[in-house]
Amino acid sequence: PTTSLFSATDEVVQPQSGPIASAILKDGNGVEVSNIEVQKACPATPAGGEVTHEGMLYNSLAFALLRDALTNEGPGKLDRIDKKICADPAAGKLDALEIQATEAVLVDAGANVLAYPNKVRREPSIKAYAKV
Repeated sequence: PTTSLFSATDEVVQPQSGPIASAILKDGNGVEVSNIEVQKACPATPAGGEVTHEGMLYNSLAFALLRDALTNEGPGKLDRIDKKICADPAAGKLDALEIQATEAVLVDAGANVLAYPNKVRREPSIKAYAKV
């Protein structure tokens, strides 16, 4: 079973909305898959508002679905989540300082990516051992 959580306002991974969202997984092997966009699950609420790439780390709905997936059979399911969770922008006991620290990490990470000297300019070929 697989639970894929994503945000339509992810500024790093695109596209992340609609039927072509990068995070959507197909159930090709007969396992149950949940594909959940936070904006559709919690529309016009703090948990379903403008959620950044790193914001998914502290998002209350993402945390609730993760907990649900780990404590139940199969993937995380919205029907087992209390919709009141949508009113909370952050999971559990996280406070504003912890959220700001998480958001600030993106600046450092972006600078490190830009400064990294060994960038790959094109997709590498598939190794022989990985071909079917």
